[in-house]
Amino acid sequence: MQLEEALRARIADLQLPPDSFVTIAGPADFAELSDINSEAVAYTGEDVYGRQDEAFFARIHGLGAVLMLIRVDGRAQGYTVAGPAARMAGLFADEPDKGLLFGTALRAGIRGMGWQRRVIDLRLAALFDAGFTAGKAFVSPWNHGSLRNLLAAGLAVVSHDYSYYGQHRFIVERPARGWCQTKEALQREPLPPQGGLEPHRALLAAGWKGRAVERDGPALVYGQAEAC
Repeated sequence: MQLEEALRARIADLQLPPDSFVTIAGPADFAELSDINSEAVAYTGEDVYGRQDEAFFARIHGLGAVLMLIRVDGRAQGYTVAGPAARMAGLFADEPDKGLLFGTALRAGIRGMGWQRRVIDLRLAALFDAGFTAGKAFVSPWNHGSLRNLLAAGLAVVSHDYSYYGQHRFIVERPARGWCQTKEALQREPLPPQGGLEPHRALLAAGWKGRAVERDGPALVYGQAEAC
């Protein structure tokens, strides 16, 4: 099954609030997507959420990404993206079997209403339906809400990157069969801005995986796990 077909099937089964819809976006929507992105960047700052313009959307669309608009009460209020990781980001060129959750931006009117978690689950399910062996995503270590939502959906922090955005990012991943814990030991490290990134980078380099965000601190809880 192709990814767009898988997404259309999953979208058809979504249970959404009244007058809310998720639709596949095309070139005619790229200006709207860019406007939504500008609002999101103004809210979070570019260190947390990357700037994406019409040329960016055209490029990733040509690389196989599927872009989706979130419409509420007849207005485009957000977007989300999924696609093949190896084609969309050179960082993952050696991982052609994995998919990428690439950007969810929401206008102020629908923030805090569960949309981010809803579209994380949607995209992961469609990636696995389409035959990808894992789903990956970038997330800022400062974006505690998004990090919490991604880890709650079964992804884990597996590495750190600075090269793609020119900003610090955790890379999170979920295998199709999930993660199986291999040891009971846990470690906790404060997240920025309360804590620095070096302890996180050291744990990740040693094979630990970030599994959950504790609100107190907040802190990232690390465990030992392998793909099931």
